[in-house]
Amino acid sequence: LSRAPGSPIVLDNALSGQSAKVSLLSPRLIGFRLGASFTPALEKDLLDPVRFSERAGGPSDPGYENMLELAGSFSRRFSAGYRLSLSLTQTSAQAGSPNRRDLESTGWGMRIEWADWTIGVSSLEGKASDAAAGYSSNGAGITRQINAWTAGLSWAEMADRPINLKRQSVALGVSRPIADALDLSIGLTWDDVSGPVMHEALGLRVAMSAAF
Repeated sequence: LSRAPGSPIVLDNALSGQSAKVSLLSPRLIGFRLGASFTPALEKDLLDPVRFSERAGGPSDPGYENMLELAGSFSRRFSAGYRLSLSLTQTSAQAGSPNRRDLESTGWGMRIEWADWTIGVSSLEGKASDAAAGYSSNGAGITRQINAWTAGLSWAEMADRPINLKRQSVALGVSRPIADALDLSIGLTWDDVSGPVMHEALGLRVAMSAAF
């Protein structure tokens, strides 16, 4: 997804984070690539604390094991000059403690790059395997590269149905590299939360991020 700096809603299906795992990745063939990953046990503090309210104990006690992640992607630049990228992911995990339930999630995304523009959409659905409903999020964004700057506008929504929590966010921002592997981003965000916790806020976010 093409996302502006400061958007607070997570849309990626990457629950295993940096936990120790075994991964397999195929070579890209005619634009297609497949991948699989097995994580014996989740390490602490890797789950989004807002996501998947079915679990108890909070993010410091993930309590999931035998996580299997499958992914497929397509990326190709066409003769018209644009690049199309598609992705589909599926995750399943077993409860590793009595206060957990087995978990499953599905995500997809699409991105189009043309000249200085990038447009993307993505979606995520996750729930306990025996639950009728769980967490969902959807988002869309557009960015444009202007010399060293990247300007972006994004919208996202999420719903955690078991606890009747809903959230919407709009972010408008710019970012640029200021040194090797160091980026500066400035974003204006609007955030609206309704349900057991309610608030609406307009904020300015300034951040620096480093890649290692």
